[in-house]
This record gives sequence, C-alpha cells and structure tokens, in this order.
Amino acid sequence: MKKLRWIYWDRYPASSFPSNFQPTKLGCLVLIRGQQKQLWKGCKQLPNLKILDLRHSRYLMKTPDFNGLPCLERFNLQGCEKLEEIHPSVGYHERLVLVNMKGCLKLKKFPPIIHMKNLETLKLSSCMLSTSKVSRYPIEHG
Repeated sequence: MKKLRWIYWDRYPASSFPSNFQPTKLGCLVLIRGQQKQLWKGCKQLPNLKILDLRHSRYLMKTPDFNGLPCLERFNLQGCEKLEEIHPSVGYHERLVLVNMKGCLKLKKFPPIIHMKNLETLKLSSCMLSTSKVSRYPIEHG
C-alpha cells in the first residue's frame, strides 16, 4: 500500500479510514457519496496528497487535522450536508488553489484564509455562513 498513488471509491462504505491507513505516496483521494462520519482520527501524514475530494459524503460532520497534508491543492466537500466543522489547520495551507464547500448546509464557520496565498476559487454558496463572517477574510483581487 505504500506505493498507492490514487484512490477513487464511489460510496465508500465504512464510517472512517482504518487507523493503519498510511499510503505515503498517495496524491489523490476521492471518496464520493461515502458513508464516513469522519475521514480519520488524529493527523495523518500524507506528504504527497494534492487532491482531497469528499463530495456528497452526507454523513461527514467534521474534517480531520490537515497538518500532515503539506501539498494539498484541491479540497472539495461540495454537498456534505451534515458538515459542521472544518479543522482550523486547513487555513494554513499555502498551496490550496480550490476550496469547494458549496451545499454544506450546516457549515457555520470557516477558518481564516489569510495563509492561503494561492487560493483561486472559494465556493461557499448554500452554507449557513453569514456574509459578515465571510467579508472579514482578506481577499485580494488582481
């Protein structure tokens, strides 16, 4: 499993990944319409992970610590209807280009994006975030 680079699993059946899941070469993890309530416990060291796509994981309630994902570029949680909490560590990922939280109906707060220097797309439509909370984020245009 150490050489595994790509996982695409539609309707992942378990409530979380096994604790011994450590594919250090993994670059892309796509779990669409999964049953997981949390992706994993604690902080996983996935130093090559660039894409994390958990679209429509309707039971997902919170995200894990992302400090072990230094190369993360694309983070997609579109349609995770029960998602309430994004771990604050995601706000420190300088390489993030895309963050999609569209349709995360219960999401009420999002970490500051001050360190997301390469962020090009931030989708927060249909979230419970108030406009005043989003407007506090320093977003430069140009």
